[in-house]
Amino acid sequence: MKIGIIGTGNVAVNNYLPCLSKHRDFDFIYLSRTRSKVEKCVEKFGGIIVDSPAEMMKHNPGLIFILTLEDKHYDLAGELLKYHPQRLFFEKPLHARNGQAHVCENDFWEARKLLNQADELGVGTAIGFNYRFFETSKQIFKLVANKAMGELIHASFFVNYACWSHCIDLFRWLGGEPLSVTALNGNTAWGDGAMKAYDLSCAMVMKNGGSATILGTSSSALNRPLYQALLNYEKGMITFGDLDAEVKIRREDSSYIETQSLLPVGSPWIQYGESFIKSIEAYLASVEKGLPPPVPAREGLRELQFEAALRRSAATGKPVEIEKEFPLDM
Repeated sequence: MKIGIIGTGNVAVNNYLPCLSKHRDFDFIYLSRTRSKVEKCVEKFGGIIVDSPAEMMKHNPGLIFILTLEDKHYDLAGELLKYHPQRLFFEKPLHARNGQAHVCENDFWEARKLLNQADELGVGTAIGFNYRFFETSKQIFKLVANKAMGELIHASFFVNYACWSHCIDLFRWLGGEPLSVTALNGNTAWGDGAMKAYDLSCAMVMKNGGSATILGTSSSALNRPLYQALLNYEKGMITFGDLDAEVKIRREDSSYIETQSLLPVGSPWIQYGESFIKSIEAYLASVEKGLPPPVPAREGLRELQFEAALRRSAATGKPVEIEKEFPLDM
């Protein structure tokens, strides 16, 4: 199968191509704005280089991975859709013209337009929310899906913006859908470069009647835990965080706290790398079997829907009813 690779930065070279190249029946077609990087990919993983989406589509790739920075996703995917590709896979977040720490309302509207167009053309779309493939995430989801913990009463997330879209996705996946949000911006911008941003704190009411809070920030150093989460359910409490490093589960029907944590010789960054492998292999298996992707791209649209509501609330000082003000469908 011919595989389109758009973008040859660190995430492509370190996380996607090593996994994809193990499938010896894959032939790579690269599109990248940095010639030196893409030439190194050809040398290491094989394949050919093209200069435009139109030229890539002449090779009829069965899959296309859009692995550029998030500010390029919309324009690249829009150009590819002119040629009716079979499948598009987006690295997260789905779309953010000003970077993932600065999502705005228009990012949601543009992404919705893009995915609706893909649906109309019958183009399969998926997104790489690889945090869902951490062992801690899968363990929590199994408990939640089996109703072993009951309904969510309260959730609280502290998140470095480097993990922001991932953690919003985890919040929805493990806790359920929020109904309305009220958000405030901090008055100090933290961080450097594209990640320099104001804190964003949010309180919300969940569809099931529960409540939750999320704080996004660039104020915490990257050598500290990147996120910490608490999920309080009817039948127990779960805490977890920092790239699959630890989860604690306390159930009301037990006198014990179940703890799963990395060994002292382990590293969250190894877990991070392995989560990409699990995510990619799960996606490839779904393609091979003709099944829906494990994480459809519309999950990325839901994440942007939530962020758009946060930004509107912070700007207006008023609560926002998420689905009423940012409907997912036309």
